Amino acid sequence: MSIKLLLSALLMLIISSCSNKSGTSFYYEVKQLSFKFEPPYAGAETKFAEVVVNIDSACAANKADTANLQKVTLDKLVCVMDSGKNFDLFGGLTVELQSDNTTITTLTAASVTEVTKGKQEITFSGSEEKNVVAFLKEKKFNVLLSTNLNSTDTAAYTIVANLTFKITAHTKK
Repeated sequence: MSIKLLLSALLMLIISSCSNKSGTSFYYEVKQLSFKFEPPYAGAETKFAEVVVNIDSACAANKADTANLQKVTLDKLVCVMDSGKNFDLFGGLTVELQSDNTTITTLTAASVTEVTKGKQEITFSGSEEKNVVAFLKEKKFNVLLSTNLNSTDTAAYTIVANLTFKITAHTKK
């Protein structure tokens, strides 16, 4: 009888230790990515900014295990136009993540096909819930901003983007 009790207790201990992996979620911000569009404009325009991510220190600060990132999504993206300018001449915006070192080399993170006239800021939130763990684990990737600019305008436009990633990982023991 005591062997059955011992085996039963051992089984319960194994089950509880397997299911005891707790997780944590936190946010990681990438700020002030600058994209400059300069004339002459002839339709499709794409600019990129390189992002260097310090995911190890972000995970350490949140007691998360960098080796066990479960999910990373782009939670929010804000694009802000130069002071005094707006997005009126922009035919939509597409934001992509790109890396030569991941199995997914390019991933569309957010897009809008119509831009509301007079807007100086565009906010994408809760975009497409795609898991971008591979990009953050690379620690360096590009953010591409694409638009369609068919204009005789001679002004240059600078867009500053701020990205907020939601990270879910196992906690360190």
